[in-house]
Amino acid sequence: MLELPQPEWKDAFGRFNQLNAEVCRIIFPTGTSRKARSHVDFSGEQFALESLESSDGGILNSVFRADLIEYLNVSKNQLTTLECLNNRCARNNGRLDFPKLSNLIASYNSLTEVRLEHPTLLELNLSHNEMHELPNIEALTALQKLVVSNNYIDGTLEKLETNSRLRFLDISHNKFSWKP
Repeated sequence: MLELPQPEWKDAFGRFNQLNAEVCRIIFPTGTSRKARSHVDFSGEQFALESLESSDGGILNSVFRADLIEYLNVSKNQLTTLECLNNRCARNNGRLDFPKLSNLIASYNSLTEVRLEHPTLLELNLSHNEMHELPNIEALTALQKLVVSNNYIDGTLEKLETNSRLRFLDISHNKFSWKP
């Protein structure tokens, strides 16, 4: 039987390993509602993302409609950075490309450091990564829930002092040398 080569955006197991316009058209076929585009989940078994970026812009490609995304789940991938989520759009007076992002789940990746600039973000889950220090949440002025369990974090909680809205914090299963 003749085997057809996998497209460059799929790995040997047929999982999406990058985001591009073609992948977006598969995930969001023509006619997908605005509501469906506000809740984006790249955590299923069909994904093994190494990056949210690609040569055609990745998640920042206009086909993805980042301006509609409120909930983004990129768990269980192979991501090492989320930096592209801080992209500021020149066509939108320098505002963030994800102006409505309120929930970000990025657990079970290979993140070592996270710095986000989303004042609308309410919940952030970075559990089961490779982080050695708490993320800088200074710009996350609305953040109410932070989950950073099952990492390698040690040190103090000073980075969290600037956020007066934080109501839930999970720092369990880390390497803290002190006991609360």
